[in-house]
Amino acid sequence: MMLSFDNLIQQLFYRWGSIAYRFRFILFIGPILLTIALSFGFLFIKKQTTIDPEYVFSPKNAQWRYEKKVLSDYWPLNEQEFWPGKSYDYTGYVDIIAAGIKHPKFGRPNMLVLKYLDELERINQHIIHNITISVTHNDITYEVGFTDLCMSYDWKCFMNEHVTMLMPKERWGNFDSKLAEFTDDIINNEVKITYPIGWRGTEPIYFGALIGAPHIIDKEGHFNYVRAVRLTYNVRDEKVGNISYLWRKKVAGFLSDVKNPASNILEFGMYHNESLPEGLQQVADSLSPKFAITCFVLFSLCGLSAIVFKPTIALAGKTDSTTCHPFMSVIESLFCPLLAIISAFGLILWMENIILYNYKGIGVDDMFIMSAAWHRTNVEQSVSHRLSESLAEAAVAISITTITDMLTFGIGCLTTLPSVQMFCFYTFMGIAFTYLYQLTFFTAVMAFSGKRESDGLHAITLKPVISQELADNLFKKLFLTGSVSLKSKIPPEIVQENVTKNEKVVENVKTTLSQKMRKKFMDFKQSLNKVKVSVRIDDRFIQMSTQEREKVHKLTMTHFVVSMT
Repeated sequence: MMLSFDNLIQQLFYRWGSIAYRFRFILFIGPILLTIALSFGFLFIKKQTTIDPEYVFSPKNAQWRYEKKVLSDYWPLNEQEFWPGKSYDYTGYVDIIAAGIKHPKFGRPNMLVLKYLDELERINQHIIHNITISVTHNDITYEVGFTDLCMSYDWKCFMNEHVTMLMPKERWGNFDSKLAEFTDDIINNEVKITYPIGWRGTEPIYFGALIGAPHIIDKEGHFNYVRAVRLTYNVRDEKVGNISYLWRKKVAGFLSDVKNPASNILEFGMYHNESLPEGLQQVADSLSPKFAITCFVLFSLCGLSAIVFKPTIALAGKTDSTTCHPFMSVIESLFCPLLAIISAFGLILWMENIILYNYKGIGVDDMFIMSAAWHRTNVEQSVSHRLSESLAEAAVAISITTITDMLTFGIGCLTTLPSVQMFCFYTFMGIAFTYLYQLTFFTAVMAFSGKRESDGLHAITLKPVISQELADNLFKKLFLTGSVSLKSKIPPEIVQENVTKNEKVVENVKTTLSQKMRKKFMDFKQSLNKVKVSVRIDDRFIQMSTQEREKVHKLTMTHFVVSMT
């Protein structure tokens, strides 16, 4: 006999339901212990965390990576022989764009005006000499500044001398007598302030990267207006990278201080090598409040889905405290995904993979499917049978969605873009663990919750509920009433009496039916014994002839009840 895929999955899940009910304690404890073991992978989280946008958002085989390597090989960075613009692989830098405060009518002022250049030079000198980091070594505290951290050439730092070159020539130095004549001759003949390339003797200076929006007045490139001026600070990043990072952060804080602005006539824009990753981190941090709201709405919806109204008194707003399953909903919507995420992240970190993304709530939709399947089962059946039927009904839905999602994200793992690759890999593992824990941990929770419901216990207090007739006030009617267990309603002696009577009915049926139909009946009875349920058997379950059916009806007063206890 050929079985379709959905029938095969349903049969497997049906059998798994009875196994899961039998070993529910192991399936409940096992995922928790596995999660604890895998969570030790978080010990490596700091070492394997990256905020490098070049690595994350650029393909591994991008052409620029090869080109950058060629440039770095031919023009390597030497922090003690550094020349601005001659290297392509330095990371410790701060770029500042300074411009005069914009006038509402006339726009940006001319930065070549002396008061703006003087103010810019004051800011430059303050950054160079006054912004320091305290470093303690051998119980001695040192103040480390730019001149201690800068990349240099012949032990000389580059201190933005172009600001002085933009000033009037008489401000370049104060010399007397013959030395003044000599310096004037050098200034007039050897120094050229032109755009885009100026000259200081034989040294070219690329003003195209130092000034913004100049107004050119002749063919040689002289200019009389500049909208903005750039300041650059290059610091070492090899042996003193941590101190350089703190210094750059302090410079950023100095220029971005709103309460105590660095200047009253200048505005600053700044970019350093941490600007992009820190900006991305700020965007992620700004989403945290929205993420909390989303989780609250999600968990509230899951909690509301656990409330069950009695059909007969639904209009009165009475809930059934027995058939409600709030713990099951909370565990599936909060605890089960949390276990899956910890397990997935821990395993990947054990594998020494880089962590980038965080997510929450994967697989919560399966909770609604499994809960709905549970509520559609017959409450008169055993917990094991109800659990098997619930899993069999939800099998195709949760399996197909899980397999397709895992296949989709598995294909995404093959991309060369690390950001997409990491996202797909972490999501793939998260979905896999969620599916595993749904079939183990959450199934065990369903078994415990079903056992509680079968025993007629309250969904929260875990104490026996009271019937609607015994509720003498509104509070009890709203919160303490529920479906009372049949075991608590029927005295044991009556149950035993009914069992004895039903056994006699079965014996009468065995002696009355034909041999063929008697075999069918006994096979059906044995199947009931296997699942241990209480069901009603009539002509809908046993195909028999009209005469044989009449004999059964006469013996059992139209129908008979087989009670398995």
